[in-house]
Amino acid sequence: VDGELHQPGRRVAPFGAGTWTDEADNPGGEIVFENTGIDATALTPGDTVYAQVALRTSTTSVAGDVDLQPAVPAAGVAADDPAGLLFAALDVRVVTDDAAFTCDASAFSGAPGAPALIADGPLATTGGSAAQALAAAAGSVQYYCFEVTLPDPVPLAGGTTIDDYMGLSIAPAWEFQAES
Repeated sequence: VDGELHQPGRRVAPFGAGTWTDEADNPGGEIVFENTGIDATALTPGDTVYAQVALRTSTTSVAGDVDLQPAVPAAGVAADDPAGLLFAALDVRVVTDDAAFTCDASAFSGAPGAPALIADGPLATTGGSAAQALAAAAGSVQYYCFEVTLPDPVPLAGGTTIDDYMGLSIAPAWEFQAES
């Protein structure tokens, strides 16, 4: 399966027009986490931010299934979390649907017709619970909404205090493994 990624640049459906790119290698395409009034680069306990991505096969690809893998540090992207404290403290949830939807807290309602929850747990270890099908030759699109939260209280690693988490930064990268 040869796939393409689209970062529409907004969290509200319908996603803005843009180009599709092939982002096969880590760090892949950049996704921007946001939430009104919250700076994703300065999360405080209890803060949540959102980012959305859309995937499809390329125009010359066969059909296939994609499966979201747990986050890893983005290659070549500046981050400051040498002991992995912040990476281990954050939680992630991911919902998906084959129709565009608004990527915010409402996407995680679990209401009938809401996007399907495929990931829910620690950022460093949580991948998708089910694969999504993509049609051949760019015949379908799968939309994903990522929610990243710094829990309150912060789950402190043994021997650390909350001060040890101050000023840390991460750059997670997710892989969507594809199979024909």
